[in-house]
Amino acid sequence: MPIAGYKYFRRLPSFVKGVTVLYHEATFDKTKDDLATITGHSTTVNAAAVAAKAEAGALIIGHFSARYKEIDTLVEEAKSVFPRTCAAVDGMTYDIGNILT
Repeated sequence: MPIAGYKYFRRLPSFVKGVTVLYHEATFDKTKDDLATITGHSTTVNAAAVAAKAEAGALIIGHFSARYKEIDTLVEEAKSVFPRTCAAVDGMTYDIGNILT
């Protein structure tokens, strides 16, 4: 699973191993890995790789760059690595059972 250049804390998956739901920022899409490294943020694929390594039940990604007017492509990108992914949306309530299936 690609972690690439972002400031990855290698022990993070072991700290959250087996969590039901993991929230991870995914500020950029996978093409912005260099920018993620420079700014100390992560990409969709970085977040999904952490969830996969942690064997999380589900992943909620958020803290998206304002450059993205549509976040569906970001969610789909993360889902290509970790299928049980959804986007954090302000004010939304989540049914964790639905995310896990």
